[in-house]
Amino acid sequence: MIRSVFISRDLMDLPLLKDYCDRSGILLQAHSLIDFELVPNSVQTTCQVVFFSSIRSATFFLESNCISNEMAIATIGEQTARKLNELGLEVDFIGSAAGDPETVASDFRLWLNGRSVLIPCSDRSNRSIAAALPKNQVEEVVVYKTIPASITIEPCDLYVFSSPSNVESFLQKNNLPEKSFTIAWGKTTEKAMVAKQIHPDLVLKNSSETEVIAFLADKK
Repeated sequence: MIRSVFISRDLMDLPLLKDYCDRSGILLQAHSLIDFELVPNSVQTTCQVVFFSSIRSATFFLESNCISNEMAIATIGEQTARKLNELGLEVDFIGSAAGDPETVASDFRLWLNGRSVLIPCSDRSNRSIAAALPKNQVEEVVVYKTIPASITIEPCDLYVFSSPSNVESFLQKNNLPEKSFTIAWGKTTEKAMVAKQIHPDLVLKNSSETEVIAFLADKK
C-alpha cells in the first residue's frame, strides 16, 4: 500500500490528486524542483501555426507576443488546450497522447500538411516536435529558461517525475529509497529516468493526474 507520494509539480496544479490523497490518508509532497525565467523575445514571423508544448511555453510567449487571427493554434495535449481556452484562445489541433511526443509529432505533421509552424520553447527543450518536421518548415524561439531548484524530499513510497529537468534536480540532493515506486509523466521523462538507472513502474500516456490516481487506487 502506498502511504506517501512525492510529485515534482506545484500543489495548485494538482486539485484532483490532492483531493484523492486527502480522502485516502496519503501524505502528498508536491514541489516543482525547477524555476523559470522569461527570456526576452519578439517574434516577427509569418508562420501559419503556433505549437505549444505546455501552458508554460504559452504563458511566456504571450507575455511578449500576440497571436494573429490568421494563425492556427496547436497543443501537445488536452490540459494545455484547456488552459488556452480559459485565456479565450481557440485551439485547432490537440495531441491525443501528451505523454508520447513522438506520436503527437507524427499526427501533427500530417495535420500541418506543409504549413509553417512557430514553436515557443525552453532553453532545455527536447525538440520532440521540431525534430519530426522539415527544418525549413519550423521556427523555434526560446521564451524561457529552466533553472534547477533542488530541495531535500522526505522519503516516500511513490515518486512522480514530471520532466527530465525535475529528475536531474531531484537527484542533486536526493536518492530513491529501495522498493519505492516511480512514475514518469511521459516518454521524454522516462528516457531521462532510464538514463539515470531509474526504471519507472508506469509511464503516463496522457500526462494527467487522473492516471496517477488510478495507479494509487490499484495499489490499495
